[in-house]
Amino acid sequence: MPELVFLAPEAAAGPAADLAVVLSEEIGRQDAASTLVPGRGLDLRSDRVFVLVVGDEDPGPLPELSRTIVVLLAPPGTDCFEQDVAVAREAGGVFHVNAVAVQELLAIGVPAKHLQLGYAPGWDRFDPQATREASIAAVDDLDALTRSQLAIVRSAEGYFDWPRALRAIHCGAVVLHERSLGMAPLLAGRHLFVAAAERLEPVAAVLLRDRERLDCVRAEALDFLHQAVPLELAAAALIGAARTLVAQPLPELAHSTPGQPALKSK
Repeated sequence: MPELVFLAPEAAAGPAADLAVVLSEEIGRQDAASTLVPGRGLDLRSDRVFVLVVGDEDPGPLPELSRTIVVLLAPPGTDCFEQDVAVAREAGGVFHVNAVAVQELLAIGVPAKHLQLGYAPGWDRFDPQATREASIAAVDDLDALTRSQLAIVRSAEGYFDWPRALRAIHCGAVVLHERSLGMAPLLAGRHLFVAAAERLEPVAAVLLRDRERLDCVRAEALDFLHQAVPLELAAAALIGAARTLVAQPLPELAHSTPGQPALKSK
């Protein structure tokens, strides 16, 4: 069984670092070796694969990419996405959390796969007994998400924001998302609500007056994530990709010292 080492930028906070944590935890639940480490500098080993979750944050120095699985969050059309494509072309494995973005990557010759995100125990902060305020939570404020009825999530360049939408659902805040691409298998009206950008605030005001409807969507969204898209499926996909990489020879080394091989210069 390979060891999957998730590389987190030091002192990083944001969707990429957050996702790296829960993926590492989920892989550990499947009795696979998984480690989350800040910074870089780990030795290259025949049984070790690096995993780099890349969002808006600066990923820092890159590991040996031919031995690295890259998980992309940035949507097409952004500067981050263009930078990520250059990294992805050199990586041993490439995933994107948005299925429509995967099609964009395939169209430009990047052999990406979809990493379907879903229910993660490490994200679950839902308290069914909590009294919820008739308010809209800031999407990155976890404490507010656990208290509020609703969270507005805006799309990035027209693409569904999976990490932020899922964090809101796990906290019990019903998601009102700007109309966007790549939302499936979530369904509007059953698991969340969708509106055009200019209609988000008026629709939110109407929803906040319909507590019964919000309660139904909240319950159905959480149940759907539990039953249909547990994060263990994403973890299994990463483990499978890691097994493929460790079956290949290590990259050629320029030189080595006992116990610490050095990477080939680029």
